[in-house]
This record gives sequence, structure tokens and C-alpha cells, in this order.
Amino acid sequence: MNEIGIEIRDSLNVDEYNNLRKQVGWEPKNPIVVDKAIKNSTIVKKVIYDNCAVGMARAIGDGMSYLLVDVVVNSKYQKKGIGKKLINSIIDEIKGNTIA
Repeated sequence: MNEIGIEIRDSLNVDEYNNLRKQVGWEPKNPIVVDKAIKNSTIVKKVIYDNCAVGMARAIGDGMSYLLVDVVVNSKYQKKGIGKKLINSIIDEIKGNTIA
């Protein structure tokens, strides 16, 4: 896996969310609940590698405070800095959108 092939996108769908959960040994969530959660998230990020979602993260917030609620990276791609890139991408977006 090389750095050039990694792309962070500001989107995530229900299937990608549940597939990533399965890839780390977690139970999938009800698709209706997942859809609502994604739509109500303030920030949603996913990492694409080789045309597949290999990681995702979500944050919720009110403009003053934010909470990171999900960070999931496919087991095959863990320990490669993907989670850190996702979190840093969310932090950068929060810094850009938060009024002090």
C-alpha cells in the first residue's frame, strides 16, 4: 500500500459503514439507524484505497464542541497511519469551521 493510492473523501454510505464494521469483527448496525446517524453527523470521512473504502471516521458537533464517534480501519490496513490521517482530517476541518 503506497501513500499515493490513498484518498480521503467527505462521504460515507450505509453499506461502507457496515462493511467496515464487519471487517474489524463488529456486528453491523441497522441500516435505517446508520443512515440517520450518517446524515446527522457533522463531519464524515472515508479513506479509499484501490477503489475500496478501507477506513472511516465520523464526528458530531454543534459549532463549539465536537465529539469523535467512530473511527474504523479495515484490519488489513491497520498500523499504516490511516486512522491518524482520518482523525487529523477531522481536526483540520473542525479548526477551519470553529469560530473562537
